[in-house]
Amino acid sequence: MTTANVMWLDDAAMNTNPLKAWRDRQNPKISQEKLAEMLGVKAMTVSRWERGGHLPNKKHWPEIEKATGIAPSELVKHILVKQVETPGLAQ
Repeated sequence: MTTANVMWLDDAAMNTNPLKAWRDRQNPKISQEKLAEMLGVKAMTVSRWERGGHLPNKKHWPEIEKATGIAPSELVKHILVKQVETPGLAQ
């Protein structure tokens, strides 16, 4: 059985994804907590997005664009989907 692991592509300059780059470069005074409040999510969610542990759900894309100016196309551009074989699962 094949599953997909989804990860951010590294930004060459910041070695990070566009949300973290936005906060670090353009708005360093905005904490994860403040960005989470702006987006209507928990700070842990923003942390996971920035670390690449999770990707923003499509329902959050409009809020992300409104708060940060990062268009959904920019979010998607930085996503890499890796197909990996899951050991031990029958095909």
